[in-house]
Amino acid sequence: MIKKYFIYILILIYTVVFFGCSKRLQTPQDTDKMLLSKIEKKSKPLSKKVLKAKNIEKILKETSESLVKKDFSILSIDDNKTNLNIKDNLKTPSLDIAIVFPSQIIGKYAADATNAMMSYLIYKDSDFNLKVFDTINEDKKSIEDTFLEISNQGISKVMVLFTHNGAKYLTSIKDIESYEIYMPLIHKNDMDLNIKSVVYGSIDYSKQFNALLEYSNKKNIEFYDNSSLGNRLSKNLINENIKLEYQKKIGNDNREYNRFLNRKSKKLTNSSLIINMPIVKSSIILSQISVNDIDVYGILSTQVNYTPLLLSLTQVQDRKNMIVANSISHTNNTIEEYNSLLDNDINYKWVNYSTIIGTQYLVNKDISSFKSVSLENNQMQYPVKLFNTTKYAFKQIKNLKGFENGR
Repeated sequence: MIKKYFIYILILIYTVVFFGCSKRLQTPQDTDKMLLSKIEKKSKPLSKKVLKAKNIEKILKETSESLVKKDFSILSIDDNKTNLNIKDNLKTPSLDIAIVFPSQIIGKYAADATNAMMSYLIYKDSDFNLKVFDTINEDKKSIEDTFLEISNQGISKVMVLFTHNGAKYLTSIKDIESYEIYMPLIHKNDMDLNIKSVVYGSIDYSKQFNALLEYSNKKNIEFYDNSSLGNRLSKNLINENIKLEYQKKIGNDNREYNRFLNRKSKKLTNSSLIINMPIVKSSIILSQISVNDIDVYGILSTQVNYTPLLLSLTQVQDRKNMIVANSISHTNNTIEEYNSLLDNDINYKWVNYSTIIGTQYLVNKDISSFKSVSLENNQMQYPVKLFNTTKYAFKQIKNLKGFENGR
């Protein structure tokens, strides 16, 4: 009965938070994003740890013993707010915490981040009152109205999933420094709001570029796309004062890839190709380079392509001289299993990983349990590790001198 009780509670939590916001989470997607969504439903991380029955039994037993003492109540559900209260009847007071996001802008990140927060708070055995605020978009009035409501409810700890477009309006919020704010989507080097109470949680793409370019032969060529991430990665690369011999923005017409690569094969030969595109376009480019027998010196990519989909959408020969940067570190098996129960990935999705670290910071400002992460000058600092790939997994590079895999 305890196991069933726990499972029902998890289903209730997931249903309330996800479907409470579901009307706002469906956004128009471009061709690649729709394709990726379909692929994700069918694909499973090849290198992801498979939960064993005994692990699940252990998690259910340990967690249900804690949860059976708690009183679960749904405070309210409407078009853009879902309030979830998990209160331990044996402990007081509970922790009031808010998560704020513009669902029409960040889409599925909203549900994923909410799940990450819930799973971590349950893992920590915290009494918490988690309130979800959907600003829908990132216009100034929506953001100001939302923070007014947060203030009226007496909440001071806030997880904010705004992009740069929305974050700039935080400076106009009355008494903004009275809040403790964590922003997982923004790095301080990209946008400094000069608000003392704001902590930035994004990974450092510039640091990843610097590590990757140690393996460049200096004949640098960049491919990027017109997505907001593609443009931002390209801008960060240029800001590092990297000399590029050629740069190309890749469009959405996949039929043109083969023709384009044939025309530019001489430029690509013996080049260090920097790919600043999401996985679908990256996989197409990689396969076409291989099919056309273009002999590049190496292929370099940041966190954007650290995903098991790289292993399933490309062949080994497509990525034989590829290095991928990653700033996600292992947390612990229990946290990963809690997230797995909610179908939430913290091993490859860095926003979820950053959200968990931010949740711990908001709870008590102590992130010492995350050994590889530090807080410096209001910015979370993550290590950069480099990986190449085997047939079925990512393999961390320890003492690689140049490209040894296939060269």
